[in-house]
Amino acid sequence: MLFTFKSYLRIQADSPIVLIPPSSAEFFTVEVNEALAQAQSNTSAGLAFDRRLLEAESQISMARSGSRFDAELYATFGLTQTANKFDEVYKNPLDEERVTLGIVIPILDWGQAKGRIKMAESNFDLVQESIGQERLDFEQSIFLKVMQFNMQQNQLMIAAKADTVAQKRFDVTQKRYMIGKVNDVLELNNAQIDNDNAKKGYYNALKTYWTNYYDLRRLTLFDFRDNRKLNFIPEDLLNN
Repeated sequence: MLFTFKSYLRIQADSPIVLIPPSSAEFFTVEVNEALAQAQSNTSAGLAFDRRLLEAESQISMARSGSRFDAELYATFGLTQTANKFDEVYKNPLDEERVTLGIVIPILDWGQAKGRIKMAESNFDLVQESIGQERLDFEQSIFLKVMQFNMQQNQLMIAAKADTVAQKRFDVTQKRYMIGKVNDVLELNNAQIDNDNAKKGYYNALKTYWTNYYDLRRLTLFDFRDNRKLNFIPEDLLNN
């Protein structure tokens, strides 16, 4: 289900700003699995987990390859000449070419190569465990935010109903007071206080609803209302 909110500001000269609350709302529900999938594929936090694992694996590969023999091949080319005078140095130079092949074979390293491999493997296990905990915390934060957002729908509906009931009670009490059926001004004052508190509760529920929604967008970089990824184009800022 999609939702829409419509609220208006009524401004008159020399009068306070009056906020007219939305008269109707349509809600939608966010699926936890979808939010987790979007956060994993869209955010830098989700991609950083995979990158750190790949870096730790590459350290193991480098440590293992460093324990084997190395072969290096060099090729150089140059010109040489000798002369008694400076201006004859560059006349008819002689070619000087050289190729060097070097092979390094470890014979005895006192366990250094094996130690580097063990250290890289231990570091990989540590990184893997750390990423597992961080990923769990990351997914838990998204899960809680999705639950808060979905539960806020009921809270907002309850707050809206309470606001409607309080407004009707105040209107009835005020009319009865005006025609003299209510003689106690305290009853009218209490109805006014309840009406104000109900409106504050409704506005706070609206605030919490939208805060949870945009927090969820920030965590997942996905707009669940329009079903699209959030794209940022730097040129748009320059054009505006």
